[in-house]
Amino acid sequence: MKIAAIIPARKGSKRIKNKNRLLIEGKPMIGLVAEILEQAQIFEQVFLSTDDAVLKKEYQDTLTVLSRPKALADDHSTAIDMLRYHQANELKHFDLICLIFAHAVNINYKDIVEAISKFKKSPSNRLMSICKLPVPLEWTYKINKESLDPHFPNAELIRSQDLGSCYFDAGQFYLFKSTWFEKCELHPIAWHELKPLQSVDLDEPEDLEIMKLFYRMNNAI
Repeated sequence: MKIAAIIPARKGSKRIKNKNRLLIEGKPMIGLVAEILEQAQIFEQVFLSTDDAVLKKEYQDTLTVLSRPKALADDHSTAIDMLRYHQANELKHFDLICLIFAHAVNINYKDIVEAISKFKKSPSNRLMSICKLPVPLEWTYKINKESLDPHFPNAELIRSQDLGSCYFDAGQFYLFKSTWFEKCELHPIAWHELKPLQSVDLDEPEDLEIMKLFYRMNNAI
């Protein structure tokens, strides 16, 4: 089975400027993810999809750099749009593709290996990294102007042990079999559960400080 990994890293991040060029403990964030993929010793090729000339130059000797079309580098295109484009043009001969984000610095290579091993045996064509919510979904609220409104009225009267666990998309990595691209159906989906210290997404400036803290904690264990 031919397996590839691809790291999307567009230039035009708005909320965190030059997000994909960030350093974590003095090391380039993309470089840390590339090291994790190399440690897994399971990928035939690792690609970087970017429209950033700085990143293209920095990684041209260590990763296979793919030029990300302008139409797929704006605020409206998705990572799946980007992946479908590259799969059709450069990655079509791979049986399995790992889409992993530049902020996935808290993933252990063993997670990747375990997820791929599980995924190979799964009838699903897509796998998602997930993490468990610290509270039941029924205990969540939304802020509506000056009001704190429950998503599930009166659910706070139910004991947590009487409510089921709930999981969210951790946003760290996804796996796709080549057959997924025939119909691009999001479900059914396989999963790999991550620990809370591995699941920080990088959307807001405060997320960066949490991710750095988790990185230090994970590497101190």
